Amino acid sequence: LFGLILAVGGWFLVTAWNDIQALRESQHQFERTVAQDYVRRDDLAEVKAALVRIEDKLDGKADKAR
Repeated sequence: LFGLILAVGGWFLVTAWNDIQALRESQHQFERTVAQDYVRRDDLAEVKAALVRIEDKLDGKADKAR
């Protein structure tokens, strides 16, 4: 009976350990994908600067008298 309990407990621990390792690898793969596919913060700064310039131009046009 004690051997059976140890065998089942060992199987459970090995299965849990393998699942944890698979989740870690999946998380690392997700982190790599996010770093490659999504816009970086410095790229957003360039887009923000361009939008500010466009907004300033539109404000200048709106201020002109008709």
